[in-house]
Amino acid sequence: MAIKGTLEWKQNISKGRAGIVPNIPNRDQWRKNCGKGKMGEKNPSWRGGVTHPTKLARQSAAYREWRLSVFKRDKFTCIKCGDSRGGNLEADHIKPFSQFLDLRYEVSNGRTLCKICHRKTDTWGH
Repeated sequence: MAIKGTLEWKQNISKGRAGIVPNIPNRDQWRKNCGKGKMGEKNPSWRGGVTHPTKLARQSAAYREWRLSVFKRDKFTCIKCGDSRGGNLEADHIKPFSQFLDLRYEVSNGRTLCKICHRKTDTWGH
């Protein structure tokens, strides 16, 4: 391994910047093992593979379908201010998602709001 600041080190830097990668022993093995040190149970944030049920529900196909149905019904436009910028729209539950389990996927319990109008609602972020 080249010592920092030496001619060999400078040449390796030049080759790397030119798209020529210097020969590193066991490169394939290193790439294969890269990141494995903190995967799964070795990660300090590991909680036993438990995902909160609410997170699972919000990542489900039923939730995505509900969201798209709400957007289509409201013609991809905020019902409060009329904003129709796609990346700015959010599907809001009129009756909270966490409290009314039977209404989670009811299209009648949803409305399309822009981010600003959504933040003004009583239930935003709770």
